[in-house]
Amino acid sequence: MIAVVLLSVSVLVIALPAAASARSETRKVCVRAATLRDTPRGFAIGRLYRNEKVEVVRRSGTRGWVPVRTSSGLPGWILSRSLCRG
Repeated sequence: MIAVVLLSVSVLVIALPAAASARSETRKVCVRAATLRDTPRGFAIGRLYRNEKVEVVRRSGTRGWVPVRTSSGLPGWILSRSLCRG
């Protein structure tokens, strides 16, 4: 009985990252220019311009910041107010 419970828990843990990536969404930048940072309030690693599309990687507990991936695949953080609602 214990082995069955442990097996089902390990399967659940393995399945969680795949489910999280399936929930990503594509959003547009709505400001003239936004700074892409390596961490919230961290070093600037790029610039994003109005109407560029980014993939929101996941919801963040970091207030005001969203982890994203650019169309070229560069991961970073952007201020949530820089993205269009929706």
